[in-house]
Amino acid sequence: DEVELNPRIREKNKELYENIENMINKNVTSGIEIDLSYFYSLISEEMHEGEPDHKEKSTLLSQFKELILSKNIKFQSMDQYANSLHISLSSLNDLCQKLVGSSAKQFLLELKIAEAKRLLVYSQLSISNIAYHLGFEDASYFSRIFKKKVILSPSVFLERFRR
Repeated sequence: DEVELNPRIREKNKELYENIENMINKNVTSGIEIDLSYFYSLISEEMHEGEPDHKEKSTLLSQFKELILSKNIKFQSMDQYANSLHISLSSLNDLCQKLVGSSAKQFLLELKIAEAKRLLVYSQLSISNIAYHLGFEDASYFSRIFKKKVILSPSVFLERFRR
């Protein structure tokens, strides 16, 4: 089955493709995963838009994202996020899998890494402060996770991209 994309999605796809192509040409791989994840979420959103409960699921995903990035709430477990949304952890995982193509934990890490990248580039916060700001108790654990996801350590990323 072929999916017909609406013009808004088609334009976003074009932008993302150009961004990815530019990153590949510049040997920058750190942002590609985020763009691909976003691209997947747009396609998934388009495919599921006609489903009766799509709007409710999108709203739940938005609320989950807000909880993850909230400065005032620092949960320690995925169960706490699910409870705050008044759904089971299994339902939260199903929701994330369906709308963004990854588990809730993976989505959480991807958002935190994307926010870490943003803070590293556009703020004057130290790596330790960024780690703490994103809910990591240990800056070295944050650095290991960041390096695993981005290929570069936070300090190397900061040197290359801080403006």
